[in-house]
Amino acid sequence: MPDKTDVHNSRSTDSQSDPMQPGRRPWRRLFSVVIRTAAIGYAAVMLLLVLLESRLVYPGAYMDIPPQPTEGIVTVKF
Repeated sequence: MPDKTDVHNSRSTDSQSDPMQPGRRPWRRLFSVVIRTAAIGYAAVMLLLVLLESRLVYPGAYMDIPPQPTEGIVTVKF
């Protein structure tokens, strides 16, 4: 009678050698790749925004910057 290690080893080799029973299903592998890519992309965008904050189109949008004088600006109302 085989011991537990023999049964365990025979199961793992059978499932690895059987092409119909791969270790991970293709949709799970694809899902894993998509989630990993999205997470890495999100982290890269956040890092880029932090590093290039001073070069944004409207820097200081949320900072407390004193207002500039509005002399010479004419407002036309209809």
